[in-house]
Amino acid sequence: MTQQTTYIGANVSRAARIEPITPTGQVYASQTFAALAAAEGVKEFRCDYVGQTSMAKKYGAFPTYVVLRRKTTVEEPL
Repeated sequence: MTQQTTYIGANVSRAARIEPITPTGQVYASQTFAALAAAEGVKEFRCDYVGQTSMAKKYGAFPTYVVLRRKTTVEEPL
């Protein structure tokens, strides 16, 4: 009807419950996101487990990860 892209589903709901409980200056992610990043071999960041975390709006407690930028190294020319 509006001709605009929209997103729905369990992962969107989980993300909406993670955002308000994330400490300022940090990025939290779900176990699904962390697993997908690992399976895809993402090198730009890593996901470290922070534990079972209670979500906003009494959504329950779920495994939660903090997303951390990997340090970049300058590659030497061959």
